[in-house]
Amino acid sequence: MANVRANKRSRTQSDDESEGCAIRRTDEEFWYEDGTVILAAGDVDFRVFKGILAEHSPVFKDMFSLPQPPLANGQVSSSCPVVHLSDSPDDIRALLRVCMPKTNSNPFTQDDPSYETIAGSIRLGHKYEICELVDHALGYLKRYYTVDYSQWKALRIVVPPRFQLMHAIGVVNLARLTDCETILPTALYQCCQLDGELVKGFARADGTRECLSADDLALCVAARANLMQESVGIALRICAPVLSLSCTHPAHCALAFNSYLHTGRLDPLEVCNTHPLWSAASMVNGVCQMLCDSCWHMLCERNTSERVRFWDRLPAVLGIEVQGWNAGTAAALQQ
Repeated sequence: MANVRANKRSRTQSDDESEGCAIRRTDEEFWYEDGTVILAAGDVDFRVFKGILAEHSPVFKDMFSLPQPPLANGQVSSSCPVVHLSDSPDDIRALLRVCMPKTNSNPFTQDDPSYETIAGSIRLGHKYEICELVDHALGYLKRYYTVDYSQWKALRIVVPPRFQLMHAIGVVNLARLTDCETILPTALYQCCQLDGELVKGFARADGTRECLSADDLALCVAARANLMQESVGIALRICAPVLSLSCTHPAHCALAFNSYLHTGRLDPLEVCNTHPLWSAASMVNGVCQMLCDSCWHMLCERNTSERVRFWDRLPAVLGIEVQGWNAGTAAALQQ
């Protein structure tokens, strides 16, 4: 997304090596010839407008208020000032798309922004104190990493549409960065579903790696054992051989329950796993097919109530505390 800038004279390789400079590029999307400041991030330059950035960010406003360094002859340069930033070009581009969007470029006018867009918006919005940008991005995450079980269940997807499961690692880090504890339980829960990525993390677009902190990694390692124990307990309670009081075929329904609990039809991998919110789903369906209507409804109610009660305990199972987490539990149980 960038072009190599032409210099006033051709530079040789020895010129660059002697000065320790990398060849710089102008960004294709954000290079305005009448721009009033150049943001230099990595090897990419963005020429944009100081006033617009200053309106969005008090940090940029203070940065732009600093006097420009004098030239060798003691005079101040009248050319476009250059501000060097330590951020990646991808993150800066995501920031500019919100602060000075072109047609259809603002990610928050689209239904499903990418993880990179959300993460970059939160990181730089937090760094440069652009509260609206952080709130918009966190608002999107809260739709999927929700405190409400009914909302989570209705989504019918594990992660946002343009995210991958491994991006839960980044979501945990963003939650820690912004002190947004409400998205932590579901993000940590998803991290517990990862295998090698849980320890290795994943590569960002700029090549750096996103990994959990040592403390959060320790939480996930301990939580995986807790989640397996929860899965087994949920499965056994759902399929407990206790019939409905209105059962119309007691002998047949008792046989259906026992066939799963005692005849080897119970798949250990299905029951003992780190996903209590979905484990034993096929087992429940298998038992239901052999039950009378009354016992079938009873089993469905058990299934729902067990998932909701686990959701209520999720932060504790993960080893964290979240204020107000279980506020919607009673309503979910009544649905």
